[in-house]
Amino acid sequence: MPIRKPKNQQHRSESGTGTVRLVLAALLAAECAAGAAQPYLTNSGQYSPFYPVEEYRAIPSKCEVSQVNLLQRHGARQPTSDAGKSIRATLDKVAGKGNYSRSEMAFLAKYTYDVGDDGDLIPYGAKESYDAGKQLVKRMKCNSATAALTFCSAPFIRATGHPRVVDSAGNWSRGYMDVQIPTLPNSYKKNFTFSTQVVFTEGEHLQNPLANNCPNLASTVPTAQEQWRAVWTPAVLQRLQDTGDYKFTASDAVNLAHLCAFDSVKLNSTSPFCCLLRESEFPYIEYDGDLGKYYGNAYPGAPLARSQGVGWVNELLTRLTSDRSYIDIDTTQINHTIDSETKHFPLDKFIYADFTYDNQSV
Repeated sequence: MPIRKPKNQQHRSESGTGTVRLVLAALLAAECAAGAAQPYLTNSGQYSPFYPVEEYRAIPSKCEVSQVNLLQRHGARQPTSDAGKSIRATLDKVAGKGNYSRSEMAFLAKYTYDVGDDGDLIPYGAKESYDAGKQLVKRMKCNSATAALTFCSAPFIRATGHPRVVDSAGNWSRGYMDVQIPTLPNSYKKNFTFSTQVVFTEGEHLQNPLANNCPNLASTVPTAQEQWRAVWTPAVLQRLQDTGDYKFTASDAVNLAHLCAFDSVKLNSTSPFCCLLRESEFPYIEYDGDLGKYYGNAYPGAPLARSQGVGWVNELLTRLTSDRSYIDIDTTQINHTIDSETKHFPLDKFIYADFTYDNQSV
């Protein structure tokens, strides 16, 4: 909100200007802290929490679901080691200083980095997967004893081998069971359980349809993101540095924005880092993330990207048609040792749930 100069005041002392500026900054900071707007919920790229794109529409009454195939990303996590290292470097420039010229930065004086850098699942992310499991049971009308003991029993679940993905699959299963178990006769409740049936080992040259394993996949991510950051970060950096020169670069602006998302899901409330950006600037962060995924993992931005999904699509076709030739002739990422065994790749399930990364989903 702009400050209007009083009609009877044509000049203002330097100290008066500073006072007005501090009052305005305090008002803006209070508004942000109050959570009036939470654009980070939908505009933090791959670090945004799960949210519905639109209201769920039930299946038409005359239609019948014959099979459900779910491909889902793990829940919200800590930064990975590389991202954490970059974020720490940004904080080294600005945290623990004194005399911040902007009140919304004052919390940095005593801030200590505590969001982690192992890429592990966090409680917020665990609940996301748990809630997703509960939601699917209700949407597929599996929340009755008859359904739980017949076509909806024991979904076939797979995950790629990183702990955050395996844990997400387990949390999803727990949510699924917690809706079904109360509907069961007491004699069935004790032994009603299921778990992830297949966990793919990750590593270079290993066949895994749920993990990215193409070293030449990315194309022009740095160029595209650098060009975009040159457009939107200068104004942010000028505002944040104000009278204190923290030697910020474009990547620092991005790191502070990402901290908004990481810290918010850790706290389960709006982080003070979110106050460092204006609401109108969060779509810039979203587009920055879009560029990263488009040129790093999606076709045609990354020309080889489609090859990453061939294996899983052939598995999907096999499930839908019961024709194993789709996986038998695959020469991409399918693990034929695993898929050749019926117990590891059945074709008689109602629900199949595969857990992976955002890069693979793109």
